[in-house]
Amino acid sequence: MAKKKETGPRRQGREMAMKMLYQSVVGKQELEAASESFPEFLRAPDAVREFAIGLAKGVLLHEKELDGKIEEALKKWKFERLAVIDIQLMRVALFEILYSEDIPANVAIDEAIELAKVYSGTPSAKFVNGVLGTLAQKYAPEKFEVKHPKGD
Repeated sequence: MAKKKETGPRRQGREMAMKMLYQSVVGKQELEAASESFPEFLRAPDAVREFAIGLAKGVLLHEKELDGKIEEALKKWKFERLAVIDIQLMRVALFEILYSEDIPANVAIDEAIELAKVYSGTPSAKFVNGVLGTLAQKYAPEKFEVKHPKGD
């Protein structure tokens, strides 16, 4: 039997932020009420909860800007047709790309892709990758980590 992959506090925080944002949209709840509806959030370590809340509040603070940029990167798609979960994943990652100085763009994108695979499936993960990659190259090209082959 395959062992479940352990996730770090930031990945857990990103996942919780995405879930809280999703719940606030679908359940038409304020962020605080959405966070209290998740037992896993209430049981999580302080660092995870703080990271999740920081991301979710940042997304809500910049939601119109984030949505405008996401819509700008869509090709042959309307924003309104996107899955709510995919929108939340892209909002969280794009917020990190634009506003989190310590998070490289490719880390934010990779995390969004992994979460999209779990919650939306591989086709959505590829879509999320394309949209976020386009936006990161346009708005934060300096935040891509340069990967060197071993020995360099």
